[in-house]
Amino acid sequence: MHDYSDRELMRIANLMAAVFMLDKSRDWQQVFKTLRRLLRVTRKMTSNDFQCFKSFLRRIIAPYLPVEK
Repeated sequence: MHDYSDRELMRIANLMAAVFMLDKSRDWQQVFKTLRRLLRVTRKMTSNDFQCFKSFLRRIIAPYLPVEK
């Protein structure tokens, strides 16, 4: 999926495109930047896809978020 540009993935605007965009992130700063960009994509998702995306974030991304000290 790294062959697709972020622009192409944003045009696809579905659950898998969102996950692939996050997967391409190299560091936490880029993850947060991508999440902000994905706000537009989440508005186009079906309610089921949106629930799956939230579950993905909670189970896969959230446990690795950097902890503030």
